[in-house]
Amino acid sequence: MLKTTLFLLFLNFVSSSKFQNFVKSPKDDVKCSDGKSVCPSETTCCDLGEGAFGCCPVPDAVCCEDKLHCCPSGMVCDTKEAKCTFGFVSHPLLKKIPAKLEDSACDNPSYQCPIGTTCCAAKGELPGCCPLPNAVCCPDGKHCCPHKTTCDVQEQRCLTEFDQLPWFKGFAAFREAKNSKTLKKNNINCSGNEMSCQNSKTNEEFCCPFSDGVCCEGKSKCCPFSFSCSPDTDDCVKEGQNVIVTMKSFP
Repeated sequence: MLKTTLFLLFLNFVSSSKFQNFVKSPKDDVKCSDGKSVCPSETTCCDLGEGAFGCCPVPDAVCCEDKLHCCPSGMVCDTKEAKCTFGFVSHPLLKKIPAKLEDSACDNPSYQCPIGTTCCAAKGELPGCCPLPNAVCCPDGKHCCPHKTTCDVQEQRCLTEFDQLPWFKGFAAFREAKNSKTLKKNNINCSGNEMSCQNSKTNEEFCCPFSDGVCCEGKSKCCPFSFSCSPDTDDCVKEGQNVIVTMKSFP
């Protein structure tokens, strides 16, 4: 009886707002198995399928087979009844929150790609960024395909087991610039492969890592060539291809 009472108190704690605020602590982020997605500390990263990951709001959780829910450690997922069970104790299934993506690192440490993209590099060429997460880099070094598809370079398309779709063209990866974090108003020095932008709301100048990028109006952000700035979010949108990448602020 005492064991059951203590366990119910634990479940009540993990559902509380105090615990939810605690798991949002930025330190000790939990790395997901793809090496790119991260979850807050004291959470568990679970596979959502199709290359995506979610965060269960308890540590050492059990990821349910439906890839949508999870249960506290030691409990069993009962997706049919939408609950977690432990002997005679049951608790509603916990819903996962989306994992966040980090900047996509390239094999060449001097280059990186925006959040939500994949760094691709053909042999002997500079790295490029595919506008898709966990993408398949095509052997031509210029194009890419969605996760779990195959490049058909000859027909310029991506293949699945039962379907085909157009392939995607990458854009240049950018060098990490140390001076982008120490900028002064009206006194800015950008490297040769960067362009300067100015936040129209704060008048702050900053270096955009894309030499042919797009400066976002009223934000300390920029987007790669052929992308447009979303007016409502921090995303860069590729119209006509339903592609979105998230850019960090500069500096």
